[in-house]
Amino acid sequence: MMIVRDPSRPFAPGVPDLAAFPHAEWRRVLGRLWRRPPLDLMCGIDPLGHPPLRRAIAEHVGRTRAVRCDADQVMVVGGSQQALDLVARVLIEPGDRVLVEDPCYGGLAGVLRAAGAVAEAVPVDADGFDPALAERRCPEARLACVTPSHQFPTGATMPLTRRLALIDWAARRGGWIIEDDYDSDFRHAGQQAASLQGLDRHGRTLYLGTFSKSMFPGLRLGWLVVPPSLVPAFVAARRTADMAPAGLTQAAMAAFMEEGHFGAHLRRMRSLYGKRRRSLLDAAARILGPDLPVTAGEAGLHAILWLPEGSDENAAANAAHAHGLAPTPLGFHRVTKGCPGLILGYGNLAGWDLDDALKRLLSAISPLI
Repeated sequence: MMIVRDPSRPFAPGVPDLAAFPHAEWRRVLGRLWRRPPLDLMCGIDPLGHPPLRRAIAEHVGRTRAVRCDADQVMVVGGSQQALDLVARVLIEPGDRVLVEDPCYGGLAGVLRAAGAVAEAVPVDADGFDPALAERRCPEARLACVTPSHQFPTGATMPLTRRLALIDWAARRGGWIIEDDYDSDFRHAGQQAASLQGLDRHGRTLYLGTFSKSMFPGLRLGWLVVPPSLVPAFVAARRTADMAPAGLTQAAMAAFMEEGHFGAHLRRMRSLYGKRRRSLLDAAARILGPDLPVTAGEAGLHAILWLPEGSDENAAANAAHAHGLAPTPLGFHRVTKGCPGLILGYGNLAGWDLDDALKRLLSAISPLI
């Protein structure tokens, strides 16, 4: 199966609009630090990360996502993939059964395999992950990995009743919840739901996020909010891994946030992506028609084109690639077999004619469905 990750092509998932990034402000912040870098950052850094950046992250997620934490609970990581790897090092033993959404983020499967864990797939529905179904399927599990605010990749939002039920499950079972809040900075419709971590009064939730979509993927910065009881174990695991991301990059991100550039950038991009989401859904209904429905959650940067039952989604993705497009097959993120589809990113559509891109996509996949 060929997975195309070319940000220059239409419909590449997970790619923000790099042309709309505030390059001038970012360049000024970087230039100031490179001209006179702080000596402490040149010599080393706390395994938890640069303190000003940790404070800025704690303030941001507390204000926007109702996360309850202080800077001492925030660990700066090299993206969400490293956060998951650290979780596996600390919380997973070989043979453990881990509850995962189906479909889910494809990179999670590799982390679990490397840790010797068994992924227990819990099919998602219109309300996302179902804690009651999960407990029936695997009562011995003690770890659940979920994307409650914008399920990846279906876009479902977990309602309050299920959030509270999942928290109750973790408290009763002595389990842990990994809450991956990968793109909720960009919510386009509906009310922003409170984070699981903010609702959890038992301290059983680890909250992770990333700057890959709000800034740019190559930045390789994210965060993990750790319950106080687990901080020493995560610091120890971090010391055996990479210690911390580059200090000057962390300092630049901290300054970018402290000076207000990050908040202003998010407001601009939220408006831009909301308009693109509406344009994509409208154009898809007009060009692709009812037999090829396109759905999108209320947040994020991607939609799903649902293919007819029995379609070869890998062949469809390869055909789209041959036509200069870059959607990915939905099956790449499935634990078990399910309805075929293509994930369509709409973050990177600047400079492209949306109608033309959809017509090319239709031409590419029509012979295969």
